Amino acid sequence: MKECIRLIFLLVVFSVATMNVVAQEIPEEARKHLIRGKTAFEIAKQPNDYVLAIDEFNQAIALAPKWDEPHLQLGKVYEKTKQYTEAITSLKTFISLTQDNTKASEAQEKIYELEFLAEQTLTNESIVTILCEGFSSWEKSGDQLYWPYFTAAKFEKTSDNSVQLKRTMYGNEGGVFFSVDVNLTITDPILKFTTYSDQCTPSCPYNISNEIEFVSKKEIIYRQTLMPIMPNSQSTKVEKLTAKFSKK
Repeated sequence: MKECIRLIFLLVVFSVATMNVVAQEIPEEARKHLIRGKTAFEIAKQPNDYVLAIDEFNQAIALAPKWDEPHLQLGKVYEKTKQYTEAITSLKTFISLTQDNTKASEAQEKIYELEFLAEQTLTNESIVTILCEGFSSWEKSGDQLYWPYFTAAKFEKTSDNSVQLKRTMYGNEGGVFFSVDVNLTITDPILKFTTYSDQCTPSCPYNISNEIEFVSKKEIIYRQTLMPIMPNSQSTKVEKLTAKFSKK
């Protein structure tokens, strides 16, 4: 019995000593950046404010890469700013470093939650996929749109965040009447570009301002503003069109 108690005592002493060694290995400068990061996170009001917190936590990680706490805090900032992939990466690193099983379990549950959110969230890459796959088969309501909402036009992927809009018209004898290539870079959920249409009459062509708003992976709002290039007696007004697309 005494031997058992002695063994337990030694284990406790060893655990405390180990924790003290770990604590002593964390540079004070790293602790400073952790506290600064937490403070920046707490007072952040605008999206750009969170960049300060991210920078502070990354500095703490650079000084103490094996310290689990900065990775956990960094994951919280990424979650707040809806950078779910980055948040998941930070939490996975935290789990690999922490010795706290309870916190590790909580972090894993958070990862499951963030993975679901990431699947539902629009990214530049998912917008490129939607454009290239096409949405003409989606349920449509609203106005009839002009080009490029036609099968004659198609988007082709050029990178994870860019596409090329291509349209080729052929003459009666099979030759190319005209060909248009528009290079587009996706930077946010609203894509804007200008096209041209002569669908009304040859004497009244339009410049068309296109705005495609990606509300979600299953909902798109497409707006067009038609501006006559050569106004005549038949059409002198700017026309605005709006259509909504929903994935079945």
